[in-house]
Amino acid sequence: MIEELDRTIITTKTMHHKPDGRVPTGRIASYVNPVGKIKNSEKRTRNSYGGDKSDYAGNRFSSTVDITTVKCLLNSIISDPDSTHITIDIKDFFLCSTLEYPEYMWFPLRLIPKSYRHNFGAEHMDESKSILFEITKGLYGLPQAGRLAQKELVKHLESEGYIMSKNTPCLFHHISRPNIRFVLWVDDFLIKFSRLDKSDADHLITTLKKKYQIKIDWEGKQYLGMTIKRDRVNNTLNISMPGYIERMANELELVKNKKVTKSPSHQSRTLHLVTLLLHRWISQMTVLLLVPTRKKMSKE
Repeated sequence: MIEELDRTIITTKTMHHKPDGRVPTGRIASYVNPVGKIKNSEKRTRNSYGGDKSDYAGNRFSSTVDITTVKCLLNSIISDPDSTHITIDIKDFFLCSTLEYPEYMWFPLRLIPKSYRHNFGAEHMDESKSILFEITKGLYGLPQAGRLAQKELVKHLESEGYIMSKNTPCLFHHISRPNIRFVLWVDDFLIKFSRLDKSDADHLITTLKKKYQIKIDWEGKQYLGMTIKRDRVNNTLNISMPGYIERMANELELVKNKKVTKSPSHQSRTLHLVTLLLHRWISQMTVLLLVPTRKKMSKE
């Protein structure tokens, strides 16, 4: 929790303590919603905004790339012997965007480690109390955070000549660099460019670094949970999702071992949950892994 507080308060300056504890007239304050997440076998906690109490009335929607578009780009990569690809991930993507106006959030003192409370003058405060924060950047859970983050990113890319397709959301090209294409899934880039000229990739990387901290995988091994392996000798590209079946099996095992009464209604709900998990598993595996590829592409 200390690491997450440092990240949102000190590093990114996403939220600020309001010592007076007053919510501006006409506004409401929501609550913090700590969300646990496991990434790379490491458990993390994100302080999210309790969005169900938000009074934001503006546009909340943003574009996202369709998985079919991702497949087509992968197909394009394997069909072009001179192409290569990399993946890029933006760090703290939502936290880099600026809100149109501040939001407010109560943070229970019991969730803040005692060693950290002195930063808010709350070391002697009753643990049953909460302290107020003003949020000025796109904290997770804010209904407008995704749209604002994408809007700022697209504007930044446009300033350097990268344009989103009018007919295919989140598929980008450059106005004067014909050899580079990429798709964007929130903050994850899958980028195709010529391996004969790395300058196109360097230009995009330089563009992103002007505003964001990024992580680059020059081998392009991972994208959206998929492992990508290209074999240039046999001209193939394989994708897989290692560990996915094991994770699915663990979820089903949890459902199977969950203690329930012998009531028919409870048994029916358990069976329904198992069915939903199986349906999700089959759907995701089908959509993500069935990628059409061809060894040769017509030049006509």
